[in-house]
Formats: sequence, structure tokens, C-alpha cells
Amino acid sequence: MAPDRLTASEARIARLLASGYSDSEIASELALPPHELTCRRDAVYAKLGVRSRTELALLLGASPSEAARLSPRSLELRPPRKQSDARVV
Repeated sequence: MAPDRLTASEARIARLLASGYSDSEIASELALPPHELTCRRDAVYAKLGVRSRTELALLLGASPSEAARLSPRSLELRPPRKQSDARVV
């Protein structure tokens, strides 16, 4: 489904989510209770057929590297620590 099928409120939430704002930051910005934001976020995801902020960011035009910073899995892309960096106990 196209982003133009979102309500104005949903479109704003989608832009904030895709920009990397946390749920608590968005809820505070929009003066919404956290559970209400969760419901609205889920409605945005369902309307657009996405399952994550990363997918949402890509759909809304972010580059893959920009979208990757929104995903906890992006932490897995860090190179392994060198043996000398490991803490010895």
C-alpha cells in the first residue's frame, strides 16, 4: 500500500519512525500515551506491509546504510574484537 493512504497523523509517525526516533520520543513529541503510539505504529506497519523500522525507512526512501542504523541487527555487522582487546579475567 502506498504511503499516501496513511492519515496525516500516521504519515507523521511513519516519518519519525523512519528517522530513527524512539517510541518514547515520538509519544512525547505527539503528546500520546505510549500504548496509543504502539497501536498507531502497528497500524502504520500493517497499512504499509512492513514489519520493522528498517523496512519502513527503506520504503520511505532511506538508503540501505541509513536504514541499517535503525536495526539492532546492524550491531552484528561490527568487526570482531581483536584478541588483544579482549578483557582478561
